[in-house]
Amino acid sequence: MTKLIRYWVALMHCICISALAQPDDVFINQGFIDERLELPINATTFINEGSFTVLSEFPFDTMNTLNYTNLGIMSGFVGFNFENIDDAGNRAPAATFFNGIGSEINAVSDSLPTLINIDAQHVENHGLLSVGSSGLISITGDNVNLANSGLGVVAIRGSGTASSGTNYSSDAGIYDNYWGGLTNGLVDSSGLLNMVGESANLTSPAHIVSNAFGFNSALVRLQGADTFIYTNAPNETNIIVQAVFSSLGDPKIETQVRFTPSTITNNITTATVEYRVPLTNVVTGSMDLFTLYLKDTLAWDTNLVMEYNIDAGTFKPSTYQLSRLAPMEWLDGSTPNGELVPDLLWQDTFTNTIVTNFYTAYQAVVANTASTFVNSPSIPLEDQAAGRIEIKAKSLDLSNLRIRGEGLVSIETDHLMNLGGAVVDVENANYSLASTNSMLNIDELAVPVVDRFAGALTAYSMIWTNQSGIVVTNPPADENSEETMTTNVVNHFFHIMMVDASNLKTIAEVFTHDFKAKAETVHIADDFQIVRSFEVESENVTLDSDIALFSRITNIGATNFVNLLNFTNLGALSVNEVARFGTDRTNQLNTFVNRGALNAFSQRIKSRVFSNSGQMASGGRIEIEAESAKLDQGSIIAGRDLRLSGGNYKLRKATLDTSAKLYLDVHGVITDGGPTADNNIIVRNGFQMLQKPEGGDLLGTFISSQIPRFANVEHVWQGDDLGPSSAGFKNNAAIGTFEITGPAGTRATFTGRGANTALYVDFLQFGDSFIENWDTHIHFDPNFTLYFAGSNIPVHELDGAFGGRLQWVQSYAGPKTSVPVVLSDGTSIIVNRSRKESLVLDDDGDGVANGIDAAPFDGVVFTEITVNQEANAGASIEWMAAGNTSYRIEYTNDVKSKQWNYLKTIKNTSSDRRLIGITDSMTAEQTQKYYRVTYQP
Repeated sequence: MTKLIRYWVALMHCICISALAQPDDVFINQGFIDERLELPINATTFINEGSFTVLSEFPFDTMNTLNYTNLGIMSGFVGFNFENIDDAGNRAPAATFFNGIGSEINAVSDSLPTLINIDAQHVENHGLLSVGSSGLISITGDNVNLANSGLGVVAIRGSGTASSGTNYSSDAGIYDNYWGGLTNGLVDSSGLLNMVGESANLTSPAHIVSNAFGFNSALVRLQGADTFIYTNAPNETNIIVQAVFSSLGDPKIETQVRFTPSTITNNITTATVEYRVPLTNVVTGSMDLFTLYLKDTLAWDTNLVMEYNIDAGTFKPSTYQLSRLAPMEWLDGSTPNGELVPDLLWQDTFTNTIVTNFYTAYQAVVANTASTFVNSPSIPLEDQAAGRIEIKAKSLDLSNLRIRGEGLVSIETDHLMNLGGAVVDVENANYSLASTNSMLNIDELAVPVVDRFAGALTAYSMIWTNQSGIVVTNPPADENSEETMTTNVVNHFFHIMMVDASNLKTIAEVFTHDFKAKAETVHIADDFQIVRSFEVESENVTLDSDIALFSRITNIGATNFVNLLNFTNLGALSVNEVARFGTDRTNQLNTFVNRGALNAFSQRIKSRVFSNSGQMASGGRIEIEAESAKLDQGSIIAGRDLRLSGGNYKLRKATLDTSAKLYLDVHGVITDGGPTADNNIIVRNGFQMLQKPEGGDLLGTFISSQIPRFANVEHVWQGDDLGPSSAGFKNNAAIGTFEITGPAGTRATFTGRGANTALYVDFLQFGDSFIENWDTHIHFDPNFTLYFAGSNIPVHELDGAFGGRLQWVQSYAGPKTSVPVVLSDGTSIIVNRSRKESLVLDDDGDGVANGIDAAPFDGVVFTEITVNQEANAGASIEWMAAGNTSYRIEYTNDVKSKQWNYLKTIKNTSSDRRLIGITDSMTAEQTQKYYRVTYQP
């Protein structure tokens, strides 16, 4: 391809300069002109209103032309240069170029690279520009208006293959991949064809093939193959069966097969398979028909050699011919005449199961361009991409433009005026787009796939013979004779061609090699797969599409998002390694909003405001630092550590999943909004709260610590230790549900930073080996206590374990541990579920445990009350007290006064019921004394 570029350069500097003749003011053609007229044209203004044809092998130039106008048809065998060339041969931009509605300029040579080169200050095209499949359209200008026009590279056209018997030249865009055969082998003919219902399945014998790198083993396997059979049966003595089996993966492609009598005999034929598909040309609106023909002469050909490809230095079996054009045999061929039957290739009457076969093997790559494309940094893209369209403009209007390229489309502009309705149909593209207005909207420019006919074709052919004996009953010759039995030997000849065309496709992925966008606000709504460079220079970027970064774009950051302040992802952004937003620049972002999908091996984000309601996935570490963060209904999945730091965090219906450790470094408020938050957090190497937030709780959050086998995982939490009190569950980073789980051999350690730290959990859940072995699998440091309101293990077993480092808070009735209770007076209260169901506690002191008491919370029942008069004008009072209950004793001398005086407080410190009491004396002035007792559990 480099040679082709140099050829164009040489042609652009090759011009016959007349002897300083004064240019005409205007050259105008209103009829039919070809290059046999007086050429070159020397005029300030060039106008074509008719038909202008150039058959030279050089691009057509004019002299001293500043203004070009085409209102007709201009056809060049090689093409045209539209620019200003002075008498000394110096080239400079022209003033204007205009191609009107319905007008056409084309360069259509298939044998030479073609060119349409336009270089003018003002370019306006509303017609059609087209070049051959290896051509170039180049448009350069200050103001370029391509609205409602078409720029097209003609789809590749075949020229056929040429063979000398030992050497051959391949058709355009067809490349030998491997070759083999022209030798004998052994095959079990009974196992070649396997019928499943009406489906034909075949597997070739393993065979040795060669390629540019050496030898290899190949195998062709067809499932559900299309079958095309040609036979001379019925024939009593010599049966010929020829069959083509083909598998396709793309339903758009049609398959036909024809059988043509050979030059040796009419009985054995040449088999030719055709693949065809019509695909839409977005520029012309018509259908381009793509065809591919594979001809096989193995059944009869005696010229059996590996032909040398003089274009590529590769080989192919001489019995195969692969071409885009139909061979002569196709025109004279017959359609199949046989039917597929299970015993087509082998019958029980055959004399041989293992047969000697003669075979050929071949694989070729069918490209849609005349040159192969290699994404190599050492080879400039422009030097290897045939069929290019290049547009470079200061100001550019692309509205309703239709572009069809083959190798590459490159568009570069300082100001994109209009883009609406544009269609770029090409596999490889470069974009450098900017807007001097505040907004650059990239929409409907790129598509994820285009219609192209290309892929690999694999063939395996073989011939063999077999015999069968048919017993024939002979009638008696006369009345004196008897019946006789004779055996007739029938010869069978087989030729099959297996073609795996499942890799032929009609759709090709689109790749953008260089992408650049620049404006105050950039909105990208097209899908891109970008492989070489990516840069968006903008303060405000919104991605509303799928963008995948490949190859040499391993990381993204400040050099990719230049001057970025506000980033919104509504689509999907994929990065190979590290994605940095705000962490590799002087100033953090103002806003980072992810409502789509962000995928990178590592993600580091620093933004004043952070919001995620989409999916963030990483095989490595994810770090998020924000003054205000909102995790709402999205997910953040990290293959390594997950770190959340900054000011205030709010979580709702969010999923956080880390294969390692969760770090929380939040100094403001961390909250989930309450019981309905429904957050799910999974850690596999514990968590670390590096500082206690100023406020907030996570009582609507489920945290699961899934400890790997044999690991001892540390959990660090910074809640204040407020004892077994409900106060510990308010603004103290309390958790709704905390699960500890892991297989046998795992350990969990709990600690805090500093003295008297704690973790308050509404519901403490144990899983896997921790259910039976929690007492040996958990360790608490002396500075840490875990308080819980409920558990899937009986609370009385856990309460007070580990020297009091694990404590039940029976007074707290949380979202996960509360139950409503209706009192006998109809009042409803909320109490701790485990407390209500306890078979140990007796809240009302009536001797019946809460769990079996019909009314355990109607009030403490005073039973076994005893009042004894003392000798010193006093009294002693005893009663059966409820466990863990304090009693306040008050007295008065006149119950009507409603004035009660405090006497003392006593407490039953035991959890069991027992007698307690007081002794009190009276003064001489007191004639009577009344007592009342109140309680507090």
